[in-house]
Amino acid sequence: MLCCSSATLTCHLTLFIFLTDSCCDTVTKVQSYEGYSESFSCPYESQYQNSLKYICRGNQPSTCLQQALITSDTKQNGRFRLDDDKVSGTFTVTINSLVKGDSGSYLCGVQRNSELDVFSAVELKVKVGETNTCVHENNMVRAVSYTLFSDHCVSVFYNLTEQNYVKHQFDTR
Repeated sequence: MLCCSSATLTCHLTLFIFLTDSCCDTVTKVQSYEGYSESFSCPYESQYQNSLKYICRGNQPSTCLQQALITSDTKQNGRFRLDDDKVSGTFTVTINSLVKGDSGSYLCGVQRNSELDVFSAVELKVKVGETNTCVHENNMVRAVSYTLFSDHCVSVFYNLTEQNYVKHQFDTR
C-alpha cells in the first residue's frame, strides 16, 4: 500500500537526510594521553582562505556549525584553540589538558556560502597512563622510577644526605 501525504513526504525527506548525514571518505586517526595537549591539521583549498573554519564533535555535517566548539572567528575557547595558516591552506586545532572524554569523532568544517560546507574527519583516542613503580634505596640515595605511559619514564632521586629531590624525565620513543 502506498500513501502520499505531506507527513509521509516529510518522513522520507528526514530519513534521506539521516542516511546521508555522515562524513567522510577518510578519517585521520590521532592518539594521545590524558593531561597532554594534541593538535591536528585540517586542510582546505586556497579559494576558501577567507572562509569561516570550525570544528565540532561527532560526524553530522548538517549540525556541525551550530554545535561548533570553536571557529576561526573566536580562535580560543577554553581548552580548544584554532590557528589558521592561510599560506599553507591548513587550520590546526589544539586541545589542551586532554581527558578521556575528549575521545571520539570530530569534524573540521570550512564554510562555503553558496554551497555545502566541506569537511574532514578526525578520530581522537585519549589513553589513560599506566603507572609502574620501582623503589631502590641505599645509604645515600633513594631512587623511585615509574613509567607514566609506555613511551615516557620519570625517575625521582632523593638524596638522603642532602635531603633534596632530583627529578629526571625522559621519553623512551
